[in-house]
Amino acid sequence: MTEFSAALLDVRYRRGATLAAVLITGLWHVGNDTAMLAMNWSEYRWPWVSVVMWFVYTGLATGAAIALLRRGTVARPWFLAVSALLISAAVSVASEGALTSFHNWGWGAVGWLGVLASWGRSLAPLTFVLSGNVVVSVVLLVALGHPDRLNLAALLVSAYGAIALQLGFAIGARMLGLAVGWAVDAAIVRGEIEAHRAVAEEVHSARARRFELLQHTAAGALRGLADGTLDPRDLAAQRQCAVEAARLRRLLLETDDVPDPLTHEVSACADIAEQRGIPVDVRTSGPLPHVPVEVRRLLVEPLITVLSTAISRARVTLSAVPGGISVSVLADTSADPPPPSAGPVEIEYQREGESLWVQLSWHSPSPSPSSRTTASSSTASAPGSTAIPAAG
Repeated sequence: MTEFSAALLDVRYRRGATLAAVLITGLWHVGNDTAMLAMNWSEYRWPWVSVVMWFVYTGLATGAAIALLRRGTVARPWFLAVSALLISAAVSVASEGALTSFHNWGWGAVGWLGVLASWGRSLAPLTFVLSGNVVVSVVLLVALGHPDRLNLAALLVSAYGAIALQLGFAIGARMLGLAVGWAVDAAIVRGEIEAHRAVAEEVHSARARRFELLQHTAAGALRGLADGTLDPRDLAAQRQCAVEAARLRRLLLETDDVPDPLTHEVSACADIAEQRGIPVDVRTSGPLPHVPVEVRRLLVEPLITVLSTAISRARVTLSAVPGGISVSVLADTSADPPPPSAGPVEIEYQREGESLWVQLSWHSPSPSPSSRTTASSSTASAPGSTAIPAAG
């Protein structure tokens, strides 16, 4: 899971939990409180007080719901908590002190305002509402009602039920939020592990492919040196070892993170020739396009043979052409011209005496903007010669 997906999951959960708190508060007030008010109208000492408190409760709950859905928290939580206690006290007085009766709807309803006041912050406003509601009810029970053991027991049972329901909901929502956060963190870590594993598998596959390629090239030269079939004093054996050394070095540099991998690999091949005392002039013309690794192998492989067998001098030119790249090499060498290619790289060559000129061209299926830049000099051709297609 990406960080964006994880964050989206977290936002959706928080939004859903907030919507649940708002809906519970609204349905409780509209369904339960309204029914209790209508069904027990004649039981109130001052019915208009209960009606006014019903509308006050509705306004406070609506404002808190809008704030939660917009910002996730209530701007003035303590104002909402104190208002909830005043509503409970007023409805209790209007109910003539019958604190645990059905028509005292404010007793169980104000705790949901405490839930909204504490949403997205500490549980202090909710705790204040629940504990304050019990204290106020006990005071009113003594002042307005009959403070006997039966009424006190009924009050404590009702308080336990209300506190367990509303405080349990608030704590449960927080625990579920923590669980979602843990799940999101675990999903992010898992995604990172899978990404690292995919990269490691790709690196391993690339190494395996390079090892398999070396089994068909460098391994043969090493085997010949080991069993004596290749004489290190022989010029052909020295050239073969030079070719394999250049191939090995190019493969080692193939995965380097550099701005221009092709020039990087060509320069490495030129270093092999310069170590033998052969000066190599490497030039670039124009902004070179990005070249895939498979195409780079096809472009550099003929250069390896020519540079590793150059006698006294060599020149390599990398040129940006419309839609691709052209690589040419000019050297005095006795190496055979490269065979024609059936892949995406076109090969041309020209030989004049000991001078061999080879040009390799590649055109991208979807050229990048930089590859559409026309180079000032697209190829390095042999003086006085015209390139001809490679013969079979």
